[in-house]
Amino acid sequence: ATLPSESLFMGRYLSLVPILHLLFRRATMAVVTPDILNQRVYDPKSRSAKVLYLADDKYTEQFVDPILGFRSHKTGTPKLQLQLTRIEHRIWAYQKYLYARSVNKNSWFRYEPCTRFEKEKGYCAKIVSNILIKKKKTITDLGGQCFYIADKDLVPGENDFSVFTRSRSNSHHIYLGPAAYVNHDCESNSVFSPIGEKSYVGISTVKTILPGEEITVFYGNNYFGYKNSNCACLTCENKEMGIFKKKGIITYI
Repeated sequence: ATLPSESLFMGRYLSLVPILHLLFRRATMAVVTPDILNQRVYDPKSRSAKVLYLADDKYTEQFVDPILGFRSHKTGTPKLQLQLTRIEHRIWAYQKYLYARSVNKNSWFRYEPCTRFEKEKGYCAKIVSNILIKKKKTITDLGGQCFYIADKDLVPGENDFSVFTRSRSNSHHIYLGPAAYVNHDCESNSVFSPIGEKSYVGISTVKTILPGEEITVFYGNNYFGYKNSNCACLTCENKEMGIFKKKGIITYI
């Protein structure tokens, strides 16, 4: 479950094939007045990532957290007023659009609490399908925006929970949106999928997904320790692998 010609794993460091740039035309003239930006000194090249951080914190709180009933992942980015450029308006507006669409009554998926992964206890969520989704389908509105961030702007345990790393350039890109809630499984039913534009990465199925089934991707061979020896995914539970091989079977929801 990898993208073509790249090893792919999600979290702190992911490899991703180059993807094309997204300009969300419907948001081009949107009037957005976020009370932001950052008091921390950022690399100027991280500015788009910084805007995405702030937009994601705002719209996960507005759209996702009320459904989950708790505060889900946040980047902890300090706020200060910022005059957004035209493209930054698009980043901000598109993030709002993605989350608003994801909680629409016609959405293909929904957010649910998840207690499976211990290291995320207290704010873990999962994405569950609302409908039958056939194999080799792009899941509508399940994706996220992806922008370069300098190494010095990544804060371990704070804003590095969803990062792609391009192996050829060893450059990091934050990845935020509804798809950042998609969990790992060693036999996942979906993959990250570059779709058209550089700043957008979607999710495509590699298996048919039934209504009520969790949508998962493969984070990589060593994301949960060497050979995923600490993995707590459903496949590892069913096959008594990963963490279950060491500690016996534990049932999670």
